[in-house]
Amino acid sequence: MEAIGEGGAIPGLQISSQVCDRCRIKKIRCDGLLPSCSNCRTAGASCVTSKQLKRRTRPRRHLEQQERLLDELRIQNENLQREIRQLRASHSTTVDKSVWNDTAPGFQAHSYSTLQVAGSSHTATTTSQQSQPIIKHLGRLVPLTPSVDRFAGSTTGIYFIRCAESIYKSLFDHEEGFPDVVNRLHLLGPCPEYSQHLHFLNPIDLTRSPHFMLDKTREFYLRAITGFFQSWSSIWPVLMKKQFLSAFHRIFDRVEAHDPNLPPSDYVIMRQIFLVLSITAWENCSSTECNTYYHKALECARLTTTPENEDLPGLQSLLLTCLYLQLTRKHDEWIQICGQVVRLAQSLGLHRHSRRFRFCAGEMELRKRIWWCVYAVDVACSMVHGLPKMIQDDDVDTDLPVDTDLDDATATDIPLPLPGETTSMATFILYVRLLKIFSSCLKSLYTTTKRRNGVAKITALDHELSVWRHSVVQFQGNEMKDHDDGLSDTLHMNPADQSSETLFLHFLGNVAVVLIHQPALTFDPKHPQFMKSLSRCVRAALNILSMLGSSRDNRRLHCLFPNKSSIVFQSTLLCFYNQWTCMASSLTPSHNLNPFMGKIVDIALKLLNMHKSELVSSDTGSNMSIDVQTISAAEDLVRLFYSRMDLGRDASVSYERTLSVAQHSPPTSLFPPPADLDGHEPTNFGRSSPTATTIPLDFGILDDNILDFDWA
Repeated sequence: MEAIGEGGAIPGLQISSQVCDRCRIKKIRCDGLLPSCSNCRTAGASCVTSKQLKRRTRPRRHLEQQERLLDELRIQNENLQREIRQLRASHSTTVDKSVWNDTAPGFQAHSYSTLQVAGSSHTATTTSQQSQPIIKHLGRLVPLTPSVDRFAGSTTGIYFIRCAESIYKSLFDHEEGFPDVVNRLHLLGPCPEYSQHLHFLNPIDLTRSPHFMLDKTREFYLRAITGFFQSWSSIWPVLMKKQFLSAFHRIFDRVEAHDPNLPPSDYVIMRQIFLVLSITAWENCSSTECNTYYHKALECARLTTTPENEDLPGLQSLLLTCLYLQLTRKHDEWIQICGQVVRLAQSLGLHRHSRRFRFCAGEMELRKRIWWCVYAVDVACSMVHGLPKMIQDDDVDTDLPVDTDLDDATATDIPLPLPGETTSMATFILYVRLLKIFSSCLKSLYTTTKRRNGVAKITALDHELSVWRHSVVQFQGNEMKDHDDGLSDTLHMNPADQSSETLFLHFLGNVAVVLIHQPALTFDPKHPQFMKSLSRCVRAALNILSMLGSSRDNRRLHCLFPNKSSIVFQSTLLCFYNQWTCMASSLTPSHNLNPFMGKIVDIALKLLNMHKSELVSSDTGSNMSIDVQTISAAEDLVRLFYSRMDLGRDASVSYERTLSVAQHSPPTSLFPPPADLDGHEPTNFGRSSPTATTIPLDFGILDDNILDFDWA
């Protein structure tokens, strides 16, 4: 474009976004005034712009999120407008009928008020919101120790237990409620072997050789480290194998040479080594070694300085510590370390997209994996204890890890798998996607405020879970075809033939069903969503009991999420709650569980008794006694539920007689079996689990066909 004229003060000057040719060649700043820029006017030269510049910029991630939010708000606005039109139409129909049928003297005033309601969209929307059920929540303080209480939110199931207690008392005319200790099942402490306290008798000496810690052969430690990567790399990829083994060999070379000149930064690696060894020892049920290695890891932490503890290796050490504390159920320490992990990860910028920093491809991938492990710790801690999340999803723009087996943090190129090839990271990616659903559930259904529109929220979350489940089916396509029964939403699998990672995903999928649909159990039983969600919860509860009861090694199956005793008791209580609600409200049950209640109780008592036996030792302290009493109370409640269901409403033995028997029972048994059963537990209690054969693992998608659950 050629400028017309040159000139001085020309009124109405405009500004162009392009640089003129003269300024571009001289590489000076151009103010873009039209018809001539200031530089050209000063030099008396013609201002010509012949090259049209094109600027293209990639939209930032936050813009994509805003666009997605605008689309969602646009859809919500359309739905609200549609509801308003329907309400206006219904009100206008009511007015027309009243005009022709009502001849009462006060008819005109009534018609006028109806027209006023129909003409106000705000009033119509408010009426629609008021007609929707509100999600109810209740949090309580439960005893962690005889002198310390902890807050338990709704995700712990404490409000559901109170609801079941209310129906139980009204249905069977009992004044006594459930023992209060069952509310702390999710807080059961560590086994006696893992509850020892650490005492450092000697002062710290940095010149001391590390040989006093690594006192076994290199081959012994390598076997344990290799076992850790085989077991945990798919769901806890906080370490890169190549770098970790290289650091281990470097340190062990100094150990064999009795070199005392070990820098403080290497004690961070030694801390990671001992944490890996302690987790491997826990998996091998070697409690003494597990406890010893953890104490050595704590001593290594004392031998490091603040800068080494606050970088990426220090964060990896904290994440391994979180894993150990989850496995050994040290809740008090777990909550504190979780807060440190989240804040340290955010201070290192792990929650932001990798394009904002300059790292090689391998280190970028490692940072992604570490961040999503931090995310998993935060979600798990919030779910298990019913606490608010520390990480807000709106502040995170980190991508998911790449689906590849990468063990080198210094790699400049990331190799991608061949078509159809599965990797260990595929399981972790599915795990992270499920964690995001958990996070959305906590944000939508378990907040202190914003408890309306529960039905729409539950439906949306259930749809997200269904999409995730189909992703699991596609990931395991070859394994699922052999067990396909023609039902698109039911998985038939033999747990004995599946890997622990596969069972872990299905276990968490059923936990997600309960977490999503349990808030609907606070609605009125006559509400359609109540029975629909109750059906989902019951099916998920049966699947959870099936997996825990039939899995030979369920230590890793439930270790990262709710405590086994807590979820076993609540799954069993859900089955009884289904029967009680239908009896109390005269509703037709969607699932007739009467033929299966005996076997359900068998599995529940077996699992609870196994857990209680782990807590009993010769030197059981006061805290352990509380845990034993807690599980005993849960066992006695399950027996009492089963006896009442067996006797029905016309039970010949009163509840007072049951309490009199309880007074003569051992101190660790709060609710012994009623006298009607003559101390006899349900059948098959001492036998192997009846679910050891083919087990359907569904995710509560279907509304019927509960009998396809094979208990034979």
